[in-house]
Amino acid sequence: GCVHEAIPDCCGNFICEQGEDELCSKDCNGETSSFFSGPVRYGMAGNMFDIKPLKDITIVGLDIHTRVHNPNNIVTIKVYTRVGSYQSHQHTSSSWSLVEYIRTSSGGEKSLTQLPDFSVPIKA
Repeated sequence: GCVHEAIPDCCGNFICEQGEDELCSKDCNGETSSFFSGPVRYGMAGNMFDIKPLKDITIVGLDIHTRVHNPNNIVTIKVYTRVGSYQSHQHTSSSWSLVEYIRTSSGGEKSLTQLPDFSVPIKA
């Protein structure tokens, strides 16, 4: 199907395409959910992804999956942003701005951990 791919007239792919804002509330209701996963190396894990909105938006929060290896169930999460693509900047810390530094209780490996609200405006 068309899930997670920008295809015209594809209501239900979790992407709000141009002209779809009122026709497909499933894609354009202001809330979007995606799942990213990758290998864990050196005890760290994370996701990098590009956001290319059709209109100005604001990211106000994230729910994440965590894997905890301590008895207190506490995790440290850092959320970064940058203007432009993450590609070619994966290993350049000076290219990124810290949005949020959080120490919180983990929801557990198979449950979501809700991060405190923050605000990151993204221009179309």
